[in-house]
Amino acid sequence: MAFRPGPAFTETEVLKRYGDFMGKIMIDATILTACRVAIAMWLCFSVAAESASGERRVKPVKHSSPSHNSKKKAPAPFDLKATRYWKLLGMSKSAVIKELTGDEEEPYPMRLLVYKDYASGKRDVQDMRDSVQVVFKDDKATMIRESFTYFTNYSSHQTEWYDTNGIINPQPVVQEPKESATLDIVDGMEMNSYWDEIRSAILKNFHSASACNDLEIAFEISPDGSVDLMTVNKTSGDTAVDKQAMDAIKATKFPPFYGSHKRRSMAVSFKLKAFLTEKS
Repeated sequence: MAFRPGPAFTETEVLKRYGDFMGKIMIDATILTACRVAIAMWLCFSVAAESASGERRVKPVKHSSPSHNSKKKAPAPFDLKATRYWKLLGMSKSAVIKELTGDEEEPYPMRLLVYKDYASGKRDVQDMRDSVQVVFKDDKATMIRESFTYFTNYSSHQTEWYDTNGIINPQPVVQEPKESATLDIVDGMEMNSYWDEIRSAILKNFHSASACNDLEIAFEISPDGSVDLMTVNKTSGDTAVDKQAMDAIKATKFPPFYGSHKRRSMAVSFKLKAFLTEKS
């Protein structure tokens, strides 16, 4: 068969056909690349999904069987001698008071309220409050409960009521007495009797308590019993009575402090009429 040459193309037509051909090749390459990227992304997401699903499937299962729960750490048995106040058990009330309020050099003495058959004390030591409750029977300490509160992290630890045999079961119901305490010992000094002494000392120099009305006087008592920094917080309405009361207090020698109060002064404020007419 004889070869017949095709139609002749101009240079412009050749360049156009070449451009169309190369453009088709580039479009095909772009589509192929996009397909490859899509397939790769699909594979990545599939693997990630399988991994996440596998993690969910291997989440530990909670056990509720008795054999498993028995492996939990049991609380330590009560140790009487590990408590702080077990030595008070069997002591007389007077011995307990002496033990809890400390000697005169105690830097952190306990505030102790004492009733007929009950005592409750609190002591603040640095960042901790130490508390104890004692029940007496026939003048002997028979039951104790103690607690510790840490101010830095607000955590509290309290024992149940215990006696010489350990924790008492069932726990007794013990409520603080509603009557006034027979003793109020603050920083080693019994405050009820000290206020009685102050009252008696003032009344020796001042005889117009009924005229004081709302007179309120604030002052500071030094450890040796002397008075300083006196001011009138509220007047009686009669300047002569105000002056007479202040002069009487300045002239009064109060009893000296004892306990840890020996190391510092005490600021006091009295509504004079109510204080001086209060029953000792």
